[in-house]
Amino acid sequence: MNQTFKFKNKYFTITLVIVLLVQLLLAFQGFDVCDDGFVLTFYQQIFSNPESVEYNFLYWFSGIIGGLWYQLFEDGGILWFRLLAIIVNTTSFCISYALLKPFIKNKFLLLSLIMVLFVNDYGFLTYYHNHLTALMAVLIIYVLNFSILKNSWLLYILSGILLSINVFTRIPNLVLFSLLLVIPYSCYIRKERILKALKPLFLVGFGSVIGFLFVYLTLNSLGQLDIMKNALFTISDLGQTDNSSHNFKSVLKAPYYNYKSIAVETIKLIVFVFGLYFVKRVLPCNKLVAIFIYALSILLYIHWFNTHN
Repeated sequence: MNQTFKFKNKYFTITLVIVLLVQLLLAFQGFDVCDDGFVLTFYQQIFSNPESVEYNFLYWFSGIIGGLWYQLFEDGGILWFRLLAIIVNTTSFCISYALLKPFIKNKFLLLSLIMVLFVNDYGFLTYYHNHLTALMAVLIIYVLNFSILKNSWLLYILSGILLSINVFTRIPNLVLFSLLLVIPYSCYIRKERILKALKPLFLVGFGSVIGFLFVYLTLNSLGQLDIMKNALFTISDLGQTDNSSHNFKSVLKAPYYNYKSIAVETIKLIVFVFGLYFVKRVLPCNKLVAIFIYALSILLYIHWFNTHN
């Protein structure tokens, strides 16, 4: 058992080193004048001239992290913030691995996490709110998971604090409060009374209040409270603008299209797997057939990877 554990640990370490090296190589790619400029200006101005980046306050917590990073090394430029993206993304990778390794075989888990890490619509960009959202999400799930397993009141409160703070990483992250449904569900699968979930839910709620209070006091101490209020009002304006991709109609349609896409790709995968199974049953088992099946599988894998499916 110890040898197996050591092997898996070594396998993870090798993968982690490769992942870090690939990210470092990608960090030297070109400059995106739209998204990179948008977020880098935010980090530069959030403490010195926050009024000039009012709209960005919808991503306030990611801006605070970026602003503090900028204060550490003002002359670091784009590469400095790509290094921050590597730190954030790799941390998400490690937490996800720790969370899922009891349930998924090591080789499949590492391959899946590599796919998730490198599939990005716009390439491997400078640190921004989506990177921090991913980290906060897996961290919340990790803490919430252990709070249920250990029945720890402290971890329940910490879960609530993290959920509240994450809302200000990106305002739509408010929907992550739906993760609290795992608490009554855990009671159900343990065949316990659902009412037993009330105390943990109260503790998470208490933690959420602490989290929101912490954000309020921080905004107030930095003199940014009115700026945040004005930024929040822009959400209402965007929601009522027909041409905006963020209007309420588009936001409500998004989950439908997402789940429709997932269903279609799942059906394709099932058909493909059964097709391979049929080929294997019909054709004689030899090295040529095996090579054909593996080659076909790899080609489909590349296609799905390339089309972000």
